[in-house]
Amino acid sequence: MPIICVLWICLIFFMSSDENSDKKTTVISTEIHSTVKTSKISVNQINFYIRKSSHFFEYLVLCVLLLKTSGVYNIKLKDSVIYILFLCLLIANLDEFYQSFIGRTSMVRDSLIDIGGSFIGLLIYLGIRKLKEKFSSKQTAEPSTRISKGREI
Repeated sequence: MPIICVLWICLIFFMSSDENSDKKTTVISTEIHSTVKTSKISVNQINFYIRKSSHFFEYLVLCVLLLKTSGVYNIKLKDSVIYILFLCLLIANLDEFYQSFIGRTSMVRDSLIDIGGSFIGLLIYLGIRKLKEKFSSKQTAEPSTRISKGREI
């Protein structure tokens, strides 16, 4: 599991190193704009939403992977949450710092979007975990005996 986290972090930095990513997403945005055929939203706005939602999603996944990894090593969730969110913020800031050296723009807004994605990833993880606990406690509370001819088997 830790290897998957490291590979995901490498993927984040790899995608940040693409100097032409804006042009690539503009092609996608133009296609979406022509398909939807609306004048209420411009190609630049669609491009903005695509680019920022990718930041959000990258760090949502990163946070969930780190939380899952801490569970694999039996680290209590309440002990790891703050460290994981801090690690996501640190990686986001290092990523923005890295972008400033390769000819891309480094923005605090992107780091805030990244930590927002991490926080939503945490909430999703906690929600799914709560549902699993509720479901498993419900199953253990119900007797699993079958009745055959008036007797329990």
